[in-house]
Amino acid sequence: MEKIKDYLYDISDILLSLLLIAVISISITYKITDAFTIKIFNPASEPVIPVSEQIEVVEVETPIIEENPAEAEIEEPVDPIEVKPSTKVNFEVNSGLTGYNIAELLLEKDLISNVNEFIVRVEELGLGNKLRSGTFNVPSDIPMDDLIYIIAGKKR
Repeated sequence: MEKIKDYLYDISDILLSLLLIAVISISITYKITDAFTIKIFNPASEPVIPVSEQIEVVEVETPIIEENPAEAEIEEPVDPIEVKPSTKVNFEVNSGLTGYNIAELLLEKDLISNVNEFIVRVEELGLGNKLRSGTFNVPSDIPMDDLIYIIAGKKR
């Protein structure tokens, strides 16, 4: 009786393994065939329109305005734009901080305006794994690229 029971367990394990392999194979096949469904050789689906036909040229006539000096409006003086003097910002990047953590630190210090923008730019510059720890003292109006190069310890 024990041998029959062991035999049934072995068969159920084998059938379950085969079923699992079949499901995985079907899903991989579906993904691979779906990736190759790009219609490169079917020009009838989308007609090609020459660039010269895509651009619409519009001619605009500029009206000639004759100003009467007596009727001309006098512009009011505009308040000058307040320019903040550049100050030094001191911050410390601790060892083990991720790029996201560094970006949050820089956002708190008002050195960047957007965390995601900083992370994307770091990756565009290829310096994601070059960011280092340390204490930095930078101007408050430093451009983002210069800030990234300073933290990475690289020269432009």
